Amino acid sequence: MDLELLRAFVAVAESRSFTQAGTRLHRTQSTVSQQIGRLEAYLDAPLFDRDTRRVTLTEAGERYIAYARRLLAVDEEARAALRAGTGAVFLHVGVPEDFAVLRLPEVLAEFAAAHPAARLEVVAAPSGDLLARFESGMLDVAVIKATAPPPDALTCWREPLSWVVGPGSEAFRQRPVPLIAYPQGCSYRARATEALDTADTGWRIAYESPNWSGIRAAVESGFGVALLAEADRIPDVRRLGAAEGFPPVAPTFLSVRARQTPPPAAAADLIDAIARLIPEDRRAAAPLVA
Repeated sequence: MDLELLRAFVAVAESRSFTQAGTRLHRTQSTVSQQIGRLEAYLDAPLFDRDTRRVTLTEAGERYIAYARRLLAVDEEARAALRAGTGAVFLHVGVPEDFAVLRLPEVLAEFAAAHPAARLEVVAAPSGDLLARFESGMLDVAVIKATAPPPDALTCWREPLSWVVGPGSEAFRQRPVPLIAYPQGCSYRARATEALDTADTGWRIAYESPNWSGIRAAVESGFGVALLAEADRIPDVRRLGAAEGFPPVAPTFLSVRARQTPPPAAAADLIDAIARLIPEDRRAAAPLVA
């Protein structure tokens, strides 16, 4: 078994795109497609249903994905055991895509100053994918969005959410509401659709992107309405409320979790750097890492 085939399989399954998987793996789309073909031939089973709009797992793919993640986790555990004897710092880190763009640079600057020889492998993905990776043992540290603080969170904070529309846009008057959203698995998307359903307000997904830059471009262009945290990072957006027919939405929670408890020194330093970004009034649980 070539583990690169498994990495390609997991990347396509999580991104739902051969092109995006190639970007994540630093491979061309055709190379990723060939790797998936080799894996399907090895397993004698189709792993993906492909159409012109979306790539989804087949029933066989859904059964195999957990095994693929476990095999990759065992491989990483074995390599980590060998690295432990060299004193090298190597961490697998998972974060939501918007956190990677808006907050991660501050975290990395502080961490790099304390660990100049460290190596980080960072995965930016929807929280559903990050949770699956974390529970499979593939991430040492993960920042995951959730509807409530998990009991094993080392630190956790509230993320207030706002309905927003681009400057001058009248998209919020449309019914069904044209939503700008991250892919399925994102808690912001789930919160938005649940709130509109509860308010008996029709909606449709007008624009979907896994990237903060793509979401921002759609909001600024007036393409539709988005439910976002950190909305002030987009200039001149209009916030919407009850007067425009948009119900209040409870905040989501971002939690930091570690594979080992207590985490090793380098992971603890990374978690501390994340915790220091959190305003005191938004903390939902006191950090457990000193």
